[in-house]
Amino acid sequence: MTHKPMKIRMHPMSAVIAPRLFQKTLMGMTIGLAGATVLAQDGQASPEGGLRLGEGVVAYPSVKLSYGHDDNVRASATNAISTGVVTLAPSLKTEIQPDNISRYSLVYDGVYTRYQDTSEDDTDIHVLSATGAHTFSARSRLNWSVGQQQGVDPRAEAVVESAEPDQWRATRLNALYSYGATGAQGRIETEYGFNRKRYQNNLATTAASDVDTHQLAGRYFWRVLPRTYLVAEARLAQTQYRVGTVNDNTDLRWLTGVTWDATAQTKGMVKVGQQRKLFDLDVKADATGLTYEASVEWKPLSYSVFTLSAGRAAFDALADGDYDRNTSLSLNWGHQWSSALSSRLSVRDVSSTFVNSARRDDALTTSLGVYYGLSRRYTLGLDLASTQRDSTIEGNNYKRNTVLVNLNASL
Repeated sequence: MTHKPMKIRMHPMSAVIAPRLFQKTLMGMTIGLAGATVLAQDGQASPEGGLRLGEGVVAYPSVKLSYGHDDNVRASATNAISTGVVTLAPSLKTEIQPDNISRYSLVYDGVYTRYQDTSEDDTDIHVLSATGAHTFSARSRLNWSVGQQQGVDPRAEAVVESAEPDQWRATRLNALYSYGATGAQGRIETEYGFNRKRYQNNLATTAASDVDTHQLAGRYFWRVLPRTYLVAEARLAQTQYRVGTVNDNTDLRWLTGVTWDATAQTKGMVKVGQQRKLFDLDVKADATGLTYEASVEWKPLSYSVFTLSAGRAAFDALADGDYDRNTSLSLNWGHQWSSALSSRLSVRDVSSTFVNSARRDDALTTSLGVYYGLSRRYTLGLDLASTQRDSTIEGNNYKRNTVLVNLNASL
């Protein structure tokens, strides 16, 4: 059995196939959206980009087709497989606002990927989610979400090598309750989350990854300036594996920091604290150390925005070591060159230390996207991405590049 490291995920839209399939898919996509447009025109008035289905009910359909090339589909150190690939990503979001105090949404997202020269790597992803937002009073608010996902770990990202991608299903729910008026001196948040993940195939190697996670968090915000708050946060996460009980653990985090949205040019969040990951059994060493989360947005111009993000935390490691301590740093730049032309540049570096293992990884991912609006409904794009990982274990080194041309259509 050959262990493979956890990979840096490429964008799910990494794809290309035969020109005939591209043409047929594009034609179907265009005809389908054209029909929806006619319905919107002949029926009730529709909002920008949406189709009004009834009073307070609006649907937002869209679809994205990507056509390109991947030079290392399985993120291999040697004998890289280079192939064309096509990805079709339909999406339908329905928003429901029955009154002024409640809002709901129902969303379906699909990602269907087909590889030209290695069909055993083909993947299908389905995500169905519902959200709700309720305002009980000026001080009391509740946001919730539930979701079901049929997902895949591509062979490039699987913990253990297999003959086909690892398929899994996940159920999640989240509820966030806030008490305190907007702009009040103090505000409280409580949050609960649950995630259940079950693998559907390759069970000899994937069953140990079946997991249930419960998380509880509490936060207190104290206003020190008109739009600046100090924040204190405590989190408790209980993780239980169905088979690999040696990985069962309790994750405790205490953080303090600041959040601000002071001007039109800058907003952000910085939190620093301590993390303790306590394993139920003594087989693995507990993790104790510094943890932090930061995201700062700077908009020097109304049409240009920079976002700097950083983080440090310990995570479960199912392949190597007792746990994985990750330190990440990323910079994104989005710019609107004209009413039709925009671009996005991103650089992300992740350093991983697998505690009580000889393995150390460093992965650098760079991506560039350029997008041109052909009309209000159609956008043509070009996405380039490159990932290079250097590891102390030679077989975990790899380079991967993708080039994608895509067309996005919406109402």
